[in-house]
Amino acid sequence: MLLGATLTLLTIAAWMRFGKPPVAVTDAASLWEPLVASVPANARARSEAKTPPFPASEDAFEAAAKLYRQQCVSCHGAPGQSSTTGRAMSPRAPQFFSPQDKSVLAGQKPGEIYWKTAYGIRRTGMPAFGKTFTDTQLWQISLLLQASYSELPDPIRNLLTEGLPPLQPTEIKP
Repeated sequence: MLLGATLTLLTIAAWMRFGKPPVAVTDAASLWEPLVASVPANARARSEAKTPPFPASEDAFEAAAKLYRQQCVSCHGAPGQSSTTGRAMSPRAPQFFSPQDKSVLAGQKPGEIYWKTAYGIRRTGMPAFGKTFTDTQLWQISLLLQASYSELPDPIRNLLTEGLPPLQPTEIKP
């Protein structure tokens, strides 16, 4: 059994050194990569989730929309506008307002989104904003993102999209 474990470790080490493990963003993901990034992060965020200190409101959404425009839109896009930067990341940054990614946050509680925003997620490109945003700002963003799968009020949608360049068709090459 010891010999089998040693040979397995040596094979993995040789593959890492002489093989072609997926290290470039443009490489196809290995079978385990999505699990390594999402499963432990989701479990920890769920176990450490807190309850928001204030309810979702249009005022909270307005403050969050302004912050989202400054810090998040470049990777996660806006209503009707996806981000070419976010789509080119590995793993791809969810486009929270797009039809195919709207459900990403639907099952998550604001406390889980708060945790991911505050602490970031390794190996995904998601930075930790816990030392950049105030606690109130983190909750505002969390409440806005949790509501992103439903229809937001028009003033909030306008804040999220106003002044953004028009959507340009972009081809991302495999």
